[in-house]
Amino acid sequence: MEIHFNLNSRSKNPLEELKDFVDKENTLLELDIHEITEAYNAVSLYWVSKDNRVKDLIKREGIGFLIPWLAKKNIEKLLNQNFKHPESLDSPIYIDQYDYYLLGMPLGLSVHWIAGNVPVLGVISLFQTLLTKNKSIVKLPSAYKDVLPNLLFDLMNNEFFSSRISTTIKKLLENIILVYIDKSDNENQALLSTIADIRICWGGADAVESVTGLPKKINCRDLIFGPKISLAYVSSAKLESEDDVKDMAEKLANDIYAFDQTGCNAPHNLIIEKGSRFNLSYIAEAIEEVFEKKSRLNELTKEPIDTFNILLKEFIYNSQDTLEGKTSKTGNWNIFIRYDKPKLEEPLYGRSIFISEIESIDNLGNMLPSNIQSVGLFVPPQAKPLVMTELARYGVDRFPNLGSMSIYQNPWDGYLPMQSMVKWISSN
Repeated sequence: MEIHFNLNSRSKNPLEELKDFVDKENTLLELDIHEITEAYNAVSLYWVSKDNRVKDLIKREGIGFLIPWLAKKNIEKLLNQNFKHPESLDSPIYIDQYDYYLLGMPLGLSVHWIAGNVPVLGVISLFQTLLTKNKSIVKLPSAYKDVLPNLLFDLMNNEFFSSRISTTIKKLLENIILVYIDKSDNENQALLSTIADIRICWGGADAVESVTGLPKKINCRDLIFGPKISLAYVSSAKLESEDDVKDMAEKLANDIYAFDQTGCNAPHNLIIEKGSRFNLSYIAEAIEEVFEKKSRLNELTKEPIDTFNILLKEFIYNSQDTLEGKTSKTGNWNIFIRYDKPKLEEPLYGRSIFISEIESIDNLGNMLPSNIQSVGLFVPPQAKPLVMTELARYGVDRFPNLGSMSIYQNPWDGYLPMQSMVKWISSN
């Protein structure tokens, strides 16, 4: 075990540091929700300012989404989505309708297992546990074990913040400890699990199963964000002009290039309703143009297995008359078109999109996999309720607008996460 961030470190022994942290009083209870929200907003403003000392780190790691997420407007929206009375997280409030007082208390200690593929989501869960006044232990992925510590250390003693905001930030930071534990270190993995009041896990099937199989407290709550896949759906009514096609292509590219499809919310298939005046070849060319433009600004790094899978799929799609494969000369993107019956292909990654047509939304539900998360929509606003009603029964969790699939919003995977981070105390 390695400790990578702990403001209250008094020992060189990681296990002793961890024990001290667990035993330490939760000083987050001294803060009110307004103070935490103001501190988050100040961090957001700092990260867009000319004084930002970690701007290169934020850009390199693709975590710029944290900036608008921490803004006051968004945090207040999240609080109101999760809680009818957010002020009850600070002190008991009287609910006249039911003639009782209600108080929301933190569960205690949250432990986060952060996925290495999209670590920004794990960072967001950290901010939510702090907002609900839970102390937090973050188990860092190996590829990310220096990024979050550098972000947090930079917030300390930072002259950008007023003394009042600095005091709040310090109190938030002293209730966080960041650790790295090798995945083969079962003893310390189990230790983290047994001290947790909330276990939050992001990752693939193997990572999730390894965490859920660990011993835990009887009353520990689990928030598991496991492996899921997503797609995009475009209705014919939304493709009335060439500008519509270009707009759709741009939005699709934004969702694919965000984290290079490593997140579960990235589309891998594009399903287009038949009936528009644009054929699949024209649509694919519009997407190709946007992909190529974005690739000039953002090179792609692929694993060898991804390269092999792409080459194999390219061979298949260029060996049949009803299929067509378009691939970048530099290996930065791939477009695969199916001209016959529609099919949802397994994720290929490497900025790859599979395009096919469908008669109507009624035909899509039975095609969806059991682990579907998001269906990004490019449809007229009035069509959204119909699409949601039709597809939610097949397990779809989210229906974001195309172009906004990568934006973290509540609910996520069917959860309003902060509701599971609080226990409710009532009088009668």
